[in-house]
Amino acid sequence: MIPTVEIDDRQVQHFIRVSPKRAEWALREALAAAGGHLRKKIAGFIKRGGAGWPPLSAATIRMKRELAGQHKFHTKPLEIFARLVRFKVGKSKGALQVRVGFFNTKSWFKNYYGTGAATIASLHETGNRSSRHGRRPVRPMVGPVWQRERGKMPKYIEDKFFKNFFGGKRPDLRI
Repeated sequence: MIPTVEIDDRQVQHFIRVSPKRAEWALREALAAAGGHLRKKIAGFIKRGGAGWPPLSAATIRMKRELAGQHKFHTKPLEIFARLVRFKVGKSKGALQVRVGFFNTKSWFKNYYGTGAATIASLHETGNRSSRHGRRPVRPMVGPVWQRERGKMPKYIEDKFFKNFFGGKRPDLRI
C-alpha cells in the first residue's frame, strides 16, 4: 500500500478553477518542495543510524574494512542509502503526486551490489530473505519518517501552494 495524504481545501480548488495553469504550476512546485523536505528527513534519519536498528555484524564490518583499505568506511547500517533517497513529481491517473524513496539509482550502485538500491532497501524494510543477498535484519527507513511527518504534510503543501500562487504568504481569503 502506498501511503497518501489528501488535501481537502476549497480555496485550493477555487484557484485551480480560476487559474488552472498557474494553480497546476504552484501545486507542482509545492509537491516538489514537500518531496525535497521528506527526502532530507529520510536521509538524516538514515545517517543518524535509524531508530533501534541492529548494529552491523562483525563479519560485515571486517568486509567493509577490507574493501575500504585505508579509506574511511561506513559503520552505521545502510549509511550509503542516505545518498540514494530520491523524489519525483509527476501525474498518475490525472492527479499530481510526489514519490519519495529508492528508485533511479546510480549505475555504480548496481555494478557494485549487482542489483538496484530499491531491491536492497526493500529487503531491509521488511527483513525478508533473498537467495542472492541473504537475510537482512529489519531496518525500516521510509516508514518511521513518514509516520512522523504525515500529519504535517497537508499544511506544508497548502502553505507552499499559496506562497507559489501569490508570490508571498498565504492570503486570508474565505471562499
